[in-house]
Amino acid sequence: MIKNIVQHIEQILHVKPFCLVAIDGGGGAGKTTLANVLNTKFLACSVVHMDDFYLPRLKRPIVKSIASDYDVSRLKVQVLEPLINKKIARYERYDWELDNLVECHEVIPSGLIVIEGCYSMCEALSQYYDLTIFVKTNDTQRLIRGIERDGEDKVSFWLAWMEDEASYFESQNPEEKADYVIKGDKAYE
Repeated sequence: MIKNIVQHIEQILHVKPFCLVAIDGGGGAGKTTLANVLNTKFLACSVVHMDDFYLPRLKRPIVKSIASDYDVSRLKVQVLEPLINKKIARYERYDWELDNLVECHEVIPSGLIVIEGCYSMCEALSQYYDLTIFVKTNDTQRLIRGIERDGEDKVSFWLAWMEDEASYFESQNPEEKADYVIKGDKAYE
C-alpha cells in the first residue's frame, strides 16, 4: 500500500510543484508514524501536525462540536491558503505543556506537504488536499498506544478523546471519503 501511495504522490509531483496530503485517523492510530515513513521517501517533505493547532485551554469552547478544540481557521489562513496560492506558510505551534503558541514554523510550497492528525480531513479542510489517507486501527490498540505514550493517569482523557473522535468519524466519515485507507496496527511496508 505504501508503494501505491508513494507512486500516486510522485504522479502529482510531476504536474505541480507540491502535493498536499492529509493523513487522518484516531489518536494512536499511526498517523504520525505514516507521515514519518512518507518523509523518508521524498527529498522535499514537510509535515504539519494538527496538534500544533490545538486551542489553548481558555479559548476552547464549553459546548463541543466537531474539531472545536482545534483552530481550524488558523490552519486554513496560515498554512493551507498560502500554500494553495504558492506562498510560504508561517504558523506558530501549540505547546501542550505551556498551553500556549510558541515558535514560528515555515512551510515552503514544494515537494510533499503532509497535514497529519485527526480532523485533518474535516469538511472545513477537505477541499485543500491532492490526496487523502485514513489510518484505521482498532480502538483497543489505539488506547494501549495512547496510555504507553501519555501514561496510565491519562486513561480517562483518552476515553473522552476517543469518544469525540467517534462523533467525527460517524458524522463526517473521513474513512469513506479517503483516497486510501491503510491499517495502522502493524508496521508500514
